[in-house]
Amino acid sequence: MRTVVTITISPSLDKKVRKLQSDLIQKTLRSWSYSKTLELVLDTGMKSISASKVAKAVN
Repeated sequence: MRTVVTITISPSLDKKVRKLQSDLIQKTLRSWSYSKTLELVLDTGMKSISASKVAKAVN
């Protein structure tokens, strides 16, 4: 089951997600929705980030 969530992101992040979406479409020769692309980005990022890394970057 999926959850519907509304978020706001900066125009520069939106541009990066759309560029990745375009690249994925071209390289895999299948459709990629914006939501699926963003889900991939989040899932990949969640595997490599931790609260301690974020705390160090902010401080």
